[in-house]
Amino acid sequence: MGDFIELVAEDGHHFDVYQALPDGSARGGIILLQEIFGVNRHIQALADGYAAEGYAVLAPALYDRIEKKLCLSYADFARAREYKFATPDEVALQDITTCFEALAPYGRRATIGYCWGGYLSFMAACHLNLECAVVYYGGGITGQRERKPRCPVLYHFGERDQIITVGDVEKIRQSQKALGADAIFHIYDGADHGFVCDERGSYDPKAAALSRKRTLDFLKTHL
Repeated sequence: MGDFIELVAEDGHHFDVYQALPDGSARGGIILLQEIFGVNRHIQALADGYAAEGYAVLAPALYDRIEKKLCLSYADFARAREYKFATPDEVALQDITTCFEALAPYGRRATIGYCWGGYLSFMAACHLNLECAVVYYGGGITGQRERKPRCPVLYHFGERDQIITVGDVEKIRQSQKALGADAIFHIYDGADHGFVCDERGSYDPKAAALSRKRTLDFLKTHL
């Protein structure tokens, strides 16, 4: 359904974006944010899926400032982490902001992010005037939990996740409650990190399906 286009950030950086558009009028726009492995088949398939639900979707290649067209295998975790740590939040947010502006013709906008992208979805919710944001197993949020998003945020976490544990999730929940943030948390029994991805050993079809339904209901409410 989708294809790659090129956008230009405010600082003149040209970067690839996987664009998936619906048939007919869009119900809103989604910035879909990658895991640490790049805009791979999994991320493209997710973008296509949301486009099939009626949304205009942009998935920016956030590693393009380091290496163009980079996609890493799920076995190459160490290298993926190196690229993530080489991409500061402010740099990633600049490219996310470019996508946010590009989606303006499609109406209300949201972010949905997975893993590192889940963290960036939370950060985008704190910086941009989104209508809502969705976070899937976003590691790193514990270090930013004193930030208050500007919009409602839906969080999905796996009970067995050791990258962001149930204890970490509770810290985020309590801090967001204290800030008066509009936040909904779901923890999926028996699910591990990356439970949405059917190319990983941690794939949990039941948790993936339920979280998708909840995400679509959330988008319908806010977009």
